[in-house]
Amino acid sequence: MRGSGKFVFSSFPLADLDIKVLADYVYDKLSARKGAVLYINNDTGRSNAETFKAAFEARGGKVLAY
Repeated sequence: MRGSGKFVFSSFPLADLDIKVLADYVYDKLSARKGAVLYINNDTGRSNAETFKAAFEARGGKVLAY
């Protein structure tokens, strides 16, 4: 949906933006370096979980259970 036009928007959080911000918050503000990811087993849940895992690990964190 992104890029469809300047008058088109989504009210649904986009994983590639919001989930990365969440991963930064967990790493920086909560000082978490290890964690686990729980997700709903559907396309959206898996996508969000994968995005969080990648962003958290890119910061130096480790996901122990996924």
